[in-house]
Order: sequence, then C-alpha cells, then structure tokens
Amino acid sequence: MDKPEIKLDNDKERQVFSLLSLEDLHIDRLIENSDLSPAQVSATLLKLELRDLVRLLSGKIYVSNCDTK
Repeated sequence: MDKPEIKLDNDKERQVFSLLSLEDLHIDRLIENSDLSPAQVSATLLKLELRDLVRLLSGKIYVSNCDTK
C-alpha cells in the first residue's frame, strides 16, 4: 500500500518536520538544530499539530505522527 504524500506548506514546516522524521526532539533541540527563531519553531509546531502531523508528549518532546523513521 502506498503511503499518502505529506503536504507541507512552506520551508519552515519542511525543516521542522524533517528534524522530527529522524528522532523525537525536545522543543529546545528543534530550535537549536533549525535556523528558525523560537517563535517560528513554536508557530510551526502548532500548525503541524493542528494538521495531526506531529504531537506533543510530556516534557515538551515532539514526535512525528507519520511513519517516516
């Protein structure tokens, strides 16, 4: 069965999602490993959460909801 294509709207979403496709990360690590500001990372994570592409675990750890690992 083919996996549905994940549509990401912009470079910020692609960057954050690609980091989470490698491993689950604390929000601080996402900020450190991206070239985005903390506000940009937070806003991007919220957009991805609303589209059910990522989810927040306790301790501000974010995980991908997609089987890309």
